[in-house]
Amino acid sequence: VLRFLRDQEQRVMGYVGLNPNLASDASFWAHEQTLALAILMPILISLTLEGVDEAEADFQRRYGLMIDFDAPNLAAAKWARERAGGLIKNITTTTRDQVREAVAEWVQEGQPLGALRRNLQRIFDSRRRAQLIAQTETTAAYAEGNLEAWRQSDVVKGARWNTLQDERVCHICAPLDTQEG
Repeated sequence: VLRFLRDQEQRVMGYVGLNPNLASDASFWAHEQTLALAILMPILISLTLEGVDEAEADFQRRYGLMIDFDAPNLAAAKWARERAGGLIKNITTTTRDQVREAVAEWVQEGQPLGALRRNLQRIFDSRRRAQLIAQTETTAAYAEGNLEAWRQSDVVKGARWNTLQDERVCHICAPLDTQEG
């Protein structure tokens, strides 16, 4: 990282002589960002994974339980198989069943969201609609599946609704902020 920063300093100083308006040169800074990310991302990913490993070990020491981050969320898959697609308008029962199966399969296989979008795009023939449905249905499946798993765990005693309290919070979620249940 130190070598990158020294090299960057040389690039910037050399470029200033050629371009006195360097601060507004978007292409120069986009290239610098790409270079910085190429150096920093592997380091950040490594540190994140080390943190996850340490948290997992700490959780096991404290509570005697192991966490399997690779295990599929069976409660989310079950919810998806039974309830996904319930809010999608103007579709047939057959289409709803296809959505349910696609989302449940996606949860169990742990694929990237793009894989689900591509499957849904074959059903809906619209990339935009498929993306929206993929995001909405996976969020619902995990949220509802997790709630059900927590209810059955006898470990979780309650939940609290938190929002970012910014302009993106919808009119439904905003009044729920900080409510417990």
